[in-house]
Order: sequence, then structure tokens, then C-alpha cells
Amino acid sequence: MTICCARLSKRQRRPAILMPDRRPLRELFSQRSIEGLPIAEFLSAQKIAPLAFNQHPLGFVHVALGRENDYAFRLHVWPDLARYEQQPYWPLHNHKFDLISRVLAGSLTNREYKVEQTCERTPYQLYDVAYRIGSSIMSRSEVRVNVEACGLEHLTAPSVYSIRAGTFHDTRVPLNVFTATLVVTRNSLQDGDVKTVGDAGGQLQYEYIRSEITPKEKEAIIDRLGGLL
Repeated sequence: MTICCARLSKRQRRPAILMPDRRPLRELFSQRSIEGLPIAEFLSAQKIAPLAFNQHPLGFVHVALGRENDYAFRLHVWPDLARYEQQPYWPLHNHKFDLISRVLAGSLTNREYKVEQTCERTPYQLYDVAYRIGSSIMSRSEVRVNVEACGLEHLTAPSVYSIRAGTFHDTRVPLNVFTATLVVTRNSLQDGDVKTVGDAGGQLQYEYIRSEITPKEKEAIIDRLGGLL
């Protein structure tokens, strides 16, 4: 079995941003269309200050901006000092959604992988990912896999990139680089199809609490985003 290589909830729910006038998210979901968004209207302090800025297992800050049916609009921020990586840190994963993402500031590297099931005793094993309110759960499967890198992009603002549902990838941002991306997603796979590549023989289950960052950290991010407007 080859698991594809393509080229290119919080404890307290809060209301999503009231969107400024724009096309529906489904119409934004075409390559490069996200470039025309009125960024200043989405990222003003008045708009985003009431929202939850949550730690994500992959180290960035996740902000839910809005949702329309199978489409979601979100902000991802990698602060230039603090990161919030789960332990163990296994960055190689896939998504249940297709996405397009615009780099607003900074830079990142996106690498894609071919992940194949094997009967050999490889060092890699798939973990199933599930979500509860306020946390992510990784549960060890019985599937051993081989992993091979098959695509690499170095991206800087204002680049736009896309990742298809089911594609295994990791996204890396240098620790000293403040990076922010604006993301539109479209659900495509079922929840059970979300996977992480972990170490063979790890624990049966890991849980990561997606807690909110501190008010001071949030204020610093909002100030940095204000400089982009």
C-alpha cells in the first residue's frame, strides 16, 4: 500500500470572526485566488483579539477565523522564539483536507514524502490522529512504513502553496523567524484517515492539550501582525 505522495476545538468555544465582504470560501479555493484577499480586514487587532490563540502540536499558534460547511479559514503563526511542539515531536503527517496557504510573513520549508506500508521492521510506524475538544490524540496502529522524501519547497512571503488531502508532509520554520500564513482548507477525507508517522514501538497513545497561549504572547503576536497591515 502506498499512502499518497502528491505534488503539488477548544475547551471553550468562541465565535469565529465576522467575515468582511468577500467571495465564499469555496470560490477562494483555487490556486492563487487567496492572494486577492483584503488581508487588513481579516487581521486587524479588533477582529482577531477576541479569538482563541491555541497551541498546536506541530509548534505553531492556530487561530480559527471562520468556517463554511466543509471549508475553513485559519491563521497559523510561528513566533520567532516560543514554539509549542508536542513531545514526542513527530512532524511528518497528513491532513483530511486540501489546503491553500499564503505566506504573510517570514519563510518556511515544506517537504513531501512517499509513505509505504511494509512487512519489514522499519523504524517508522503510523499513528492514527483523533480530536477531542481541547486536545489531539495519537494512537499507535500496527502499520509499519517506509518513508522517502519526494518534494521540497522553500517559501517566503507572499508565496502561495497547496497540499492535497492525504499527502504526507512536514513544515519547518527556523526558530528565529517570525512566520505567519493564512490558510483555506476543504475537507476531503474522513477523520480516521488522518495519520502521523511516529517511531516504531512508541507508546500506545499520546495526548496533546491544545491550550491557549498566554495573554502576553498573544499581544506580541497581534502587534507583529499589525506591522503587516
